[in-house]
Amino acid sequence: MHQRQYNLVAIKEITNYLKTGFAAGKQDQDLEEIGIIQIRPTNVKEPERDLTFDRNVYIKSSEIKTRKSDLLQRNEVLFNNTNSQELVGKTTLFNLEGDYFCSNHMTRIVVNENADSVYLEIVLNLYQHLRVFYRMCVNWNNQSGVNTEMLRNIKIPLPPPEKQTEIANHISALRTQAKQLQQQAAAELAHAKQHVEHLILGVKNHDF
Repeated sequence: MHQRQYNLVAIKEITNYLKTGFAAGKQDQDLEEIGIIQIRPTNVKEPERDLTFDRNVYIKSSEIKTRKSDLLQRNEVLFNNTNSQELVGKTTLFNLEGDYFCSNHMTRIVVNENADSVYLEIVLNLYQHLRVFYRMCVNWNNQSGVNTEMLRNIKIPLPPPEKQTEIANHISALRTQAKQLQQQAAAELAHAKQHVEHLILGVKNHDF
């Protein structure tokens, strides 16, 4: 069967901007955890690449006054530019309401009218899985990274916009189905554990 080939296009040709977040020391953080969450690589869940917020760093709310341009915008693609070599390149899509920042370990990418943000996120995660970024990484101080200029010049296959959307919708549907199956499996496992406890102990948890 003939496999369709798409033109390879540099990421810089399909984006409005690529820029990193900012570093935040202890003096910038809200240690009472009531400020603005700064998304870091630890907020990108493995292997799903969803955002998770069980371990957060908060920035003082007063920082908004001077950092309005650092607030994340919906449909930004967040690329993990610095991490262990194996994890550089893990990518997620930011699509949340409210105010969030991101750290300098993340690169913010906004696509132009020629690209679909979900499609780009899928391709970057595919490249990470195929160890493209692993081979590109620059290493220093026990960390590895792909800087903004390197990322701008990476070439990706680019189908027509309608095909990108079709691919994005298909993968999104598969991800939704996988999450539903995970939830179903977790519920069935919990039920099975309760059943085994009842068989062994002859009582339910609330009888203790």
